[in-house]
Amino acid sequence: MFKLRSVLKFFGLVSKLIVLLMIAALLKERYDSISMVIPALRWDTALALLSLALHLPLFWTSMIAPLALLIALSLASDLLFFSGKAASFDTATHAKIRRISHLLIFAGGAALILVPTLELYILSGKLDLVVLTTPGDLGVVLIGLLCRAYYFFK
Repeated sequence: MFKLRSVLKFFGLVSKLIVLLMIAALLKERYDSISMVIPALRWDTALALLSLALHLPLFWTSMIAPLALLIALSLASDLLFFSGKAASFDTATHAKIRRISHLLIFAGGAALILVPTLELYILSGKLDLVVLTTPGDLGVVLIGLLCRAYYFFK
């Protein structure tokens, strides 16, 4: 039979690989959105366009929420990879779970409020609060709040 520690290490390693694939998919998605500007895109023009896009604020604001979520997933995979030890739920593990919950709250809040408000400000110059509610982003915030509430009431 498999030991619990080896199974958790395997799941931690697989989830870390999934996070790396998700980062690659995010970069590919951003590259595809940039390459839609020029239909017949060659490598030299693609690199020039990518370097131009790196200077645009909208490129970076659209990356806030996904990067925070990917960092939280990476921390969760680290938690799986290093768990299964005798003292697996020590204070460092609790601190890591708190950081994961804070990142989940930030990622969901950024997708719901921060990013739409920043993009409206960048595009129009108006500083108005914009809230775009989607079930996925609300779920991310709720999971982060539930993890945080567990430690608050414990």
